[in-house]
Amino acid sequence: MKAYNRKNTLKLGLVTALILAPTLGFADQQLALKRQCMSCHQIEARRVGPPFKAIAQRYSANATAMAPVLARKIRSGGKGTWGQVGMPAMSQVSEAEALQLANWILQLR
Repeated sequence: MKAYNRKNTLKLGLVTALILAPTLGFADQQLALKRQCMSCHQIEARRVGPPFKAIAQRYSANATAMAPVLARKIRSGGKGTWGQVGMPAMSQVSEAEALQLANWILQLR
C-alpha cells in the first residue's frame, strides 16, 4: 500500500474541491429555490428584493464577517437596507441553512 505524503494529500483535496465546486454552488441555488428565496430575489436582476449579486457586492469587503450577519437577516427579516419594501422573516429556514445561503450569496460577486 502506497503511503500518501502531505503533497499528495493536498493534490487530492484540490482535485476533489474542483470536482465538487460546481455541484456545491448548484446545491445552494437549489436550497434558495426550496426555501422560496427566488420568489423575491434573482441572481442578477431585481425582482421584489435586490439581486443576490448586488448583496454580494455590497458586503464583499468583509464577506467572512458578514456571513453570520446576513444569515441573521435571512431568518429575522428587515426593512430599509434596500429600500421601502421590507424582507419578511424566513423562520422556516434553519440557522445552518441561513448560513449556507449567506455564504453562497456572498460568493456570487
